[in-house]
Amino acid sequence: MSEYIIGNGIKELQAKGIDAGQYEESFVENILRKRMVETKCLRPDDYFGFLNENQNEFRAFEMLLQNSYSEFFRNTLTFAVLEKIVFPSLVAEKRRRGTELRIWSAACASGQEPYSLVILLEVIECGRFEPFRYRIFASDKSKIQIEHAQKGRFSKFNLGQVSMKRLSKWFEVEIPFSDNTHHIIRGKLREKIDFSVFDLLEEHVNVPPSSIFGDFDLVLCANLLSYYKPAFCEIILNKLARSMAPGGLLVVGESERELLKQQGFTEIFYKSELFRF
Repeated sequence: MSEYIIGNGIKELQAKGIDAGQYEESFVENILRKRMVETKCLRPDDYFGFLNENQNEFRAFEMLLQNSYSEFFRNTLTFAVLEKIVFPSLVAEKRRRGTELRIWSAACASGQEPYSLVILLEVIECGRFEPFRYRIFASDKSKIQIEHAQKGRFSKFNLGQVSMKRLSKWFEVEIPFSDNTHHIIRGKLREKIDFSVFDLLEEHVNVPPSSIFGDFDLVLCANLLSYYKPAFCEIILNKLARSMAPGGLLVVGESERELLKQQGFTEIFYKSELFRF
């Protein structure tokens, strides 16, 4: 699609209340192409007309733009490093100092990422005689996604990365049982996470208000930055850097490694997507 069409499309979306100008044009174009196929619109102008008239299509486009896809334990290496190296070290330090471990999942979608984290931390806590304190804050700009996350309810198609051992220990099976049965995160784990709606491009607030002051030991913002234009990536990264405790770690996606290096972050383990500022 031409720059003119994409530019026109962004203006159309902004008129409908969707600020698409912050995203990379290739990302917006891919969504436009996908929705044109789904709606059987042959020309972009036809699609924009359909978008203006159809509220359901508006919501469908908005959901795709927010890129709410997620998985449990999405990056195998990243979560292995967290489980075997980072979390044991942080927990030992927090216990020695008598302070709490603070974590922020900054674009949590429907909750798979923060629930993956709480499973790892609960395993560590179960294996120790002395409990340790931790708090996980999880936020997303989409109220719909946060509502899904708070329920902790997932279909079998969302659980491909969850082992049978973890599934039986940390999930309850929905009753009555059927081919469409969902699994629900146990209430104990849901209570460990503070979910809230929060826009990373909000100008006046650096962290979710419920976290009060930030000071996070670990911040996760994986597979989000690559969809934004450079100027907006810089705004988000500056915000995340200000939210971290001294020596804090930032997790991003594989496609965002070079961006982090350009912004002065250092990867602590090769291809782990774990960075320190």
